[in-house]
Amino acid sequence: MGAASAAAVYAYVSGRPPALLFDLLASVAGLGIAVGRASCLLVGDDFGRVTRVPWGLRFPPGTPAYQAHLLAGLIPPDAATSLPVHPLQLYLMLQGLVVLATCTYAWHRWQTVPYRTVCIFLLGNGLSRLPAESFRDAAAGGPQNGLSVSQIMCAASVLMGACLLLGSERVLSRRRTRNGERPA
Repeated sequence: MGAASAAAVYAYVSGRPPALLFDLLASVAGLGIAVGRASCLLVGDDFGRVTRVPWGLRFPPGTPAYQAHLLAGLIPPDAATSLPVHPLQLYLMLQGLVVLATCTYAWHRWQTVPYRTVCIFLLGNGLSRLPAESFRDAAAGGPQNGLSVSQIMCAASVLMGACLLLGSERVLSRRRTRNGERPA
């Protein structure tokens, strides 16, 4: 939200088209997601649910996962590590890199179509993150009964992306009709 607000102010002050700046930001936003999730992994927050998968991660004392397991009575106070949890941070890092690749491609492919990359970011990020969020532990904000806040935000992102895409397609269709082009 901060980057989008800064881009809007910059577009207004500089007189540049906001669509160009928003599409450019959307093309690299996946990198921010991946870096942010790497930070979460280092700190141990936003951890996944307890798991038996062989790639489950264990966190040391003092980390949010360890503290949550201690408070829930899942581990004794002298435990060396938390229980193994889904490496949600790694799942979301990978998701961010896929969004980065997809949106960078989209920006190169459709940079002349206003807000197309923003639409792809909103749709792609929301749709790919929604199922990953089901692995988040309830103590880290994961779903308890129904959808988590993150999943609701993902659904809102998908809805906004779809509405923006439909709206931009209508605008493009009207422009093509005025210019005598055949609608696609």
